[in-house]
Amino acid sequence: GSDAWWSMTPAELLGDFAPGTVTGLVEKHFSGLREPDDAPERRYPPIPDHEETLYGSFSDPEVTSTSLSVLFKVNDVEESSHAAYRELLVEQLAIAMLNERFADVARAADSPLLGAGMGKQRLTPTKSTYGLGASVKEGRVDEALAAVLIELRQAQEHGFAADELEVAKRRIANGYERYYTERAKTDSRTHADELVRAFTTGEPIPGIPYEYRLAQRYLADIDLDEVLSFTSSWLPTTGRVITTVTPDKDDLPRPTREALAAVVADVSSRTLSGTRAAIERRALLESPPTPGTVIEQERVPKLEVERWTRSNGMTVILKPTDFKNDQVVLKAHSWGGTSTVDDDAFPSARAALGIAAQSGVGALDVPELRRAVAGRSVSFSPWVAEYAEGFDAASSSADLELLLQWLHVHFTDPRLDEKGLELALASQREALRNRLKRTQAMFNGAFTEAMWSGFSRYAPWTLETLDRIDLDRARRFLRARFANAGDFTVVIAGSFSLEEIKPLLERYLASLPGDPSEREVPKDLGARRPTKRVKRVIRRGVDQQAALRFVMHGPWQGKRNERYLLNALVELLSVRLREELREELGGTYGVQARASLREQPPADYVIGISFQSDPQRVDELVTRMHAVFDELRAQTLPANAIEALKTQQRRTRETSLKTNGFWASLLLAYARRGEPLVEILDYDQMVSALTTETIRQAARRWLRPDRSVDVRLLPSQESPKRSKPLTAVDCAQQQCSQ
Repeated sequence: GSDAWWSMTPAELLGDFAPGTVTGLVEKHFSGLREPDDAPERRYPPIPDHEETLYGSFSDPEVTSTSLSVLFKVNDVEESSHAAYRELLVEQLAIAMLNERFADVARAADSPLLGAGMGKQRLTPTKSTYGLGASVKEGRVDEALAAVLIELRQAQEHGFAADELEVAKRRIANGYERYYTERAKTDSRTHADELVRAFTTGEPIPGIPYEYRLAQRYLADIDLDEVLSFTSSWLPTTGRVITTVTPDKDDLPRPTREALAAVVADVSSRTLSGTRAAIERRALLESPPTPGTVIEQERVPKLEVERWTRSNGMTVILKPTDFKNDQVVLKAHSWGGTSTVDDDAFPSARAALGIAAQSGVGALDVPELRRAVAGRSVSFSPWVAEYAEGFDAASSSADLELLLQWLHVHFTDPRLDEKGLELALASQREALRNRLKRTQAMFNGAFTEAMWSGFSRYAPWTLETLDRIDLDRARRFLRARFANAGDFTVVIAGSFSLEEIKPLLERYLASLPGDPSEREVPKDLGARRPTKRVKRVIRRGVDQQAALRFVMHGPWQGKRNERYLLNALVELLSVRLREELREELGGTYGVQARASLREQPPADYVIGISFQSDPQRVDELVTRMHAVFDELRAQTLPANAIEALKTQQRRTRETSLKTNGFWASLLLAYARRGEPLVEILDYDQMVSALTTETIRQAARRWLRPDRSVDVRLLPSQESPKRSKPLTAVDCAQQQCSQ
């Protein structure tokens, strides 16, 4: 066919390679390419301007929540001067402060908003949009539109307060500082993306050190007057587009253009005071706790790891690294989870962390907590699962003490208050209100029912479930989960020295209340998977697309070598399914196979496979899937399959071992199972021992269609059978999807 449609564009190569070698390869494969003489001029789609505000109101039978969008089309200006860069910083500050205000509005009593946020997106090299998106409580679009427009007008007419600007500056300065600190160890894809933007959109690339110095220089003296000068004219009423999307329900009228326009007119006519109370910045921890001690230290020289036992019984595993210049990762685990409560208390226990996330921590509510950590590189995410609890956290090296303070307060003074309960329930209520209209929710519910035969704790939540949530029960549960530090193992990996971190751990971890003699054991709740084949077909939705979730399972008694074999089997299964179902048959865009283990009683394994396809090809693809199972069990693999897998495993392992997150997860997993940490080094031996015979044995042992759950989602009505593949013209005429 004709090649007149393409044109030459610049390309970039970044990574760990010898420049001369790569240059030779590029010349070998691409030097013969020449741009056609008749190549068309590159044109971008026109983005029309308009004086009036455009409105759109849409409803859909499968939409389950209400959303609002306000877009402002703007012309882009040049970005290559210092003045343009300074204005970019002012823009970033304004957007950051607006988003803080939107977060506060969403937390206000009886707010119509569940959440809102603003950002900027480039549509073409000369046109961008400022976009404001909001999640809205059902039936309250008019109020939500008024709320966000009022905040926009406040910013345009009155600007912001000094404390807001200080917080925004800290956050943006911190981002630049981290970018600068990690400049030598940043993923090559980040640099490649920047180079692509430089060629395609004209984005300046002065270099990280230069840009960092510019940001430091200009952020320091940008003041409130300069921000107000920018916001007073940054969002023109011309080129404005307001749209809403709502569920299609008889009792939920779709907002009309007239109603939306009336809200805009009403807000435009109001007189806004611009007054706002300043929010005091408070510390996470008012006074430092009395330090504990380290009572036992063990070194694992081959791993450059130390294991410390604190005076409260907490185990801390430390892995100093130089993978990043300024990153520390923490992960923790303790057995227990929601298995420790009875069925009546289960809804409150499961909701506890959601309530805490909307409440804050210690003496700080959520807005105060956001401001306490503003401009600091710190994140802390506690979790509670069925059989365990713990946390995932990270910080810069300089902010490690702040992170440990946050951890300490979470253990000693978790906060669950009435405001948090109100906000958590409001969010859940909106999510559940139209749950049964979601095709995916019905599919997930059918799969859960087939897998667990009606086990009550795994049943989908309803609005009635929310009525069973009790704040006192939730509070007692969460306090109990983190009351005994002696039941926790904490792993810390990153850029720190043992000498510097020791006094911090003694002060904030060893000082936590704990008793190692009271370690908990999770309870067997009685949940059992079916012992025979189960198949379900769900007909739901209008899209001519099918989905399959297929699971094989069985009891598990394996150790480390068996875990590796199971994962190797599933990695190979994924490759073969992709080759057969996608590449050979062209029946799906993607197929996934994954393995998981439930290590607590009753221990079992699960191999899950999922894909989407044309409804008329599901049976064909499932038949080929089973043929792949037979191939693996019969040792009829392609000759190079095992060696290719081993090469990929070694490459992935080599890359993973250079990341703090991987080390933290790996060390915690070995410690959780009580396995010697030094056995981490045996991975390459397990890879070397992998053969077609060991894969065949693993496949015969774990690929068990006789113990499987097969759940399929099909459209509510079948489309007519087709004798030939759809073309683009067919799809345009039939409004279908390929």
